[in-house]
Amino acid sequence: MVGFGANRRGGRLPSFVFVALLVVIGILAFNCWNASSRQALLQEEVAELQSQAKRTEVARRRPE
Repeated sequence: MVGFGANRRGGRLPSFVFVALLVVIGILAFNCWNASSRQALLQEEVAELQSQAKRTEVARRRPE
């Protein structure tokens, strides 16, 4: 019984498949890096908004 990869020598991938896999890995790595940096910026913004909300709440309670 002959399998699907029986006619290939040494089990090596064709170069175009290897290049395509490298491109996919590169795209995924870039997307991961981009999402990570954006998440860091958004966390800083949330922290700033939380501190601003606290200051506003404290300022509201002072005159009372």
